[in-house]
Amino acid sequence: MRVPEGAVAAGFFKTGVLASATRRFLDDRSPQHAASMAFYAIFSLFPFLLLLVLGGRLVIGWLGLADSVLDLTLSVFPQTFSETVSRNVVDALEARGALAGAAGVVGLLGLAWAATSGFAILAQNLSRAWRAERPLGLIGARLRALAVVGSLIALLSALLVSRAALRLLPAWTALLRRRVDLGLPDGAASGVLAFLLFFLILLLLYRLAPAARVRWLHAAAGALVASAAMLGATSAFTAYLRWGLSGYRLVYGSLGALISFMTWVYLLAIIVLFGAYLGAAIADRGRARGGAEK
Repeated sequence: MRVPEGAVAAGFFKTGVLASATRRFLDDRSPQHAASMAFYAIFSLFPFLLLLVLGGRLVIGWLGLADSVLDLTLSVFPQTFSETVSRNVVDALEARGALAGAAGVVGLLGLAWAATSGFAILAQNLSRAWRAERPLGLIGARLRALAVVGSLIALLSALLVSRAALRLLPAWTALLRRRVDLGLPDGAASGVLAFLLFFLILLLLYRLAPAARVRWLHAAAGALVASAAMLGATSAFTAYLRWGLSGYRLVYGSLGALISFMTWVYLLAIIVLFGAYLGAAIADRGRARGGAEK
């Protein structure tokens, strides 16, 4: 007898699944792996953002929305970091405008290689979480990382086109305005957008990055929990930075902003990995129930 998938998805609320996910998460030394992920993510961030903007220009440049890809991506960053990151990316894009010909092609290939470094490490860790039969090699990890980056470019472009299309519909615009007038809290719309962005990105990562067969339902269950945790962690960290960043600067001097940024990335890496282990635990529970009832 086949267990209904809805029942399996609901199982992540049960203590047994959470305990199993937590036990595997700690046994595999995932907090240490999250530290390595954060390290590579720092070096991959700016090349990845540059690649997003360039990919956006290629996909939706004709709509005049390409540069909005960066704004949409940075909307999930704490404001303390987003302004600095945006300024540096814009400066890099302006400098890149001077490149042409072979130098531009070589630079683009190097950009793609640097941008996928963090995703390659992430793919290896997600494969471990989902119990892949074979560990990902260097080439396999890079190919999966390229697929993820391409999917993210397509996803962000689709979100921007959808948002622009909604703005062109007077009926939808009027409806949204009425809902805001009915008492929608300030910042709620940006919070919903951030949650949706986190969820869709994690859904793609959990489904495409591991070298294992992952069902959409199990990927969505892990992504749902991880997205909520990431949004909460980002909000709490943003509130902390409003008064705690001076403490970082007191200890680390001019490196205080960098240390705090690395701390935020490390927290997100832990959450991303735990979401994968949680989704894998749900999948294991579903297989165990299915085997028991046959």
